[in-house]
Amino acid sequence: MKRTGPPLRVLLAALAGVATVVLLGYGASLILRPTMLRLAVGPAQSEHAKIAPALAQIMVREEASVRLKPVPVQGFEDAARMIDAGKAEIAILRSDVAMPDDARTVAILSRNAAVFLAAARNGIIEMPDLLDRRIGVLRLGPLNERMLDTILAFYGMTPAQVRRVGLQPEEIGPALRDGRVDAVMVIGPPAGALVTNAVQEVARFTGAVPTFVPIREAAAFAQRNPSFEAIEIPRGSYGATPALPGLPLPTVGVTFRLVADVDVSSAAVTELTRTLFEHRRDLAEAAPAAIGLEAPDTGIAARHPVHPGAAIYLDGEELGFIDKYIDWIYLGAMASGLVASGGAALWTRRRSRVDAAEHRSERLMELLQAARKAPDIAALEAIEAEADEILLQVMRRAAEEEEETGRLIAARLGLDHVRAAIRERRALFTH
Repeated sequence: MKRTGPPLRVLLAALAGVATVVLLGYGASLILRPTMLRLAVGPAQSEHAKIAPALAQIMVREEASVRLKPVPVQGFEDAARMIDAGKAEIAILRSDVAMPDDARTVAILSRNAAVFLAAARNGIIEMPDLLDRRIGVLRLGPLNERMLDTILAFYGMTPAQVRRVGLQPEEIGPALRDGRVDAVMVIGPPAGALVTNAVQEVARFTGAVPTFVPIREAAAFAQRNPSFEAIEIPRGSYGATPALPGLPLPTVGVTFRLVADVDVSSAAVTELTRTLFEHRRDLAEAAPAAIGLEAPDTGIAARHPVHPGAAIYLDGEELGFIDKYIDWIYLGAMASGLVASGGAALWTRRRSRVDAAEHRSERLMELLQAARKAPDIAALEAIEAEADEILLQVMRRAAEEEEETGRLIAARLGLDHVRAAIRERRALFTH
C-alpha cells in the first residue's frame, strides 16, 4: 500500500507555518504603525494653541510610535466637549473648565496666577478693599471674568458690587494713572512677561511702587474651589531694587493641562508622555506657553487623576518591548501552537488534547480580561492562583505525555500576560 503519511505531515506543518507567519506579520504591521491621536486645542490665536503643532512635529521628528493630529476649536470648553463626544483623544484644557468625566491628566503645561495691582494712592491693601471699586481686567473674557467673580464671592462680594473694565496690556498704566480704574487683575504665568510688564507699567505711569493685593486665604480658597490652586509668588519676582513684591505674595491660579481620554491605551500615552518630557526644551522654544511643563501628582488622592500611561512613565515603570506587545506575541505563539497541534490532531486523531489546549487558551484569555477589570486585590490573587494551576497542568502533561513545545510556550506566554495585567491592575490599587 502506498504510504501517504509523511507528505500529509509535511503539508500540515507547512500550513501551520504559513498561518503563523501571516498572523505574526499582521500583528507586526499593527505594532509598527504609529498610533494617531487627535489633539483638541483652542482658541486658535492663544499661546497654548502653538503647543499642538510644535509637539506634533517633535513626534514625527523623533519617529515616535504616536502621532498627533491637531484639531482647532474655539476655546477650552469646546476642547472638553470634543473629548466627551469622542471626536478627540487628547486636549489642552484649563483647570477651571469642567473636565470631561473620562479625561485623565498627562502633564501640566503651565500655571497662571491672578495678580492684583493697585496704585499706592488708592488705599487698596487687602481684597475686601475692592468693594465698590473699579477693577481693570487684562484681556477680559468669560473665563477670566468668572475667575474674578469666584474670588470676589469668596470675600462676600457680588459681581454687581465691583465694576470691571476690560484692558489691553498697553492700557494698564494709563488707566490707573488717569483714575479710570482703581486696581487691575492680571492673569498669567507668575514669572512671565505678561505680569512683569504689567507691574512695570503700573510703576512707570503712577510714579510709585505698585501695591500688590494678596489673597491671604489662598489655601482655603483652593480647598473650597478645587479647580483653582494656591500659589505663592516669591519676593522680588518682578524686580530686586526695590523688591517687587516686597514680601512673598499669596494668590490663586489655574493650571493648563494636557489630558487624554481614559480609554486611550496606556502604551500610547506612555510614549506621548516620554516624548513630551524628554524634548521639553525643544517644545518650550517653539511654544513658550509650555515653558512651565511639569509632572502632575500621580498619587491616588490627586485632585485631577493621572492617566495610567502617564503614571507609568512618571513613576519610572515604563514597559519594555515584550510588555508592550505581549498581546501579539502571546496570540502569535498561541496560534502557532494551536495550528500545529490541530495538524497533529488530524494526523493522530487525538482530538481530546486539542480540545484541552483550546480550553486552556480560552480560559487564559478570560483570566486576562478578568485581571484588567478586577475590583480588588483579593480578586487579583484568585486570578493569579488559577493561572498558576493551568501552568502546572501543562507542565505535568509535558512531563507525562510529551506535550508539544508550541502549546507549552503558548501557555507560558499566556501566564506571563495575565501576570502583567495583574501587576498593572495592582499598581492602580496601591498608588
